Parts: sequence; C-alpha cells; structure tokens
Amino acid sequence: MEKSPVELLSIVCEVLKANENQIKGNCREGQYVSIRHIYSYIAKEYFYFTLKQIGDTLGGRDHSTIYHSINCIKIKLELKDEKYITKISDVLTKLGIDFEVKKTEKNMLLSLVDLTSKYNSLRKEYALLNSENTFLKKKISNLETQNRLYKIHR
Repeated sequence: MEKSPVELLSIVCEVLKANENQIKGNCREGQYVSIRHIYSYIAKEYFYFTLKQIGDTLGGRDHSTIYHSINCIKIKLELKDEKYITKISDVLTKLGIDFEVKKTEKNMLLSLVDLTSKYNSLRKEYALLNSENTFLKKKISNLETQNRLYKIHR
C-alpha cells in the first residue's frame, strides 16, 4: 500500500476520471475542487502525508488550504453526503483499503461533552448519597446511644 503523494494523485485522478494537470492547476470549477479535497483527505487520513507534501503535490498549495480541504470532506462525511462517500469509497477500493466513515473531531468532542456531563451528574449523585450516608450514620449513632442509656436506666 506504500504510495508516494504523486502516485496517489494519479490513482485518484484515474478513478475519478480527472486530468491531473487540472487538479494541480488553478481551476476553481467544482468538479476539480472536490477532487482536490478528496485527494487531500485520503492523503492525510489514510497515508499520513504532511499538509506540505499534499500541498506541494497539488501544485504548491499552502498548508492552510489543504487543512481547509480536509475539513470540508470531514463535514461532508459527517453529513453523510452520498456523492462524496461514493467517490472516496471508489478510490479506497482501488487502493485496496476498506472504507468506513471515521469519527470526526466534532463527534469526538460531542462524546467528550456528553461524558463530562454524565461524570458531573454522577459526582452530584455520589455527593448526595454520601451526605445521606453520613446522616444515617449519625442517626444510628444516636439510636445506639439512646439504647445504651435506656439499658442503664432500666
């Protein structure tokens, strides 16, 4: 599965039927932009190329442009955009990689927020139970004292 950024771009262009020069160039037509985004996403998420490597392969684009491209695809996948899912799946199938929509940072952050909320709720419940336990211990202690006093005075 070892591929260079250039080899990966060739495969993406072949599968998505695009001209490599158009993808590397400054063309802003939607079909070329989306292919650049897809390439950037696959290159980063599955091949772990750096943003600079990806940008250089795409005609010298800046790392921030590549970062934006990857985030665009993550959003499309989060929204379950079938067009993008199909295209990415086609490319990954050609590369022999199983495709599954990865959890995005936003999903993970929402899970973290949910877990934090549950944790805080459990802490409050624990504190309440602990205070009830303390109250019951005092009540038992008082009853034991009263019982001892009762036995003495009998």
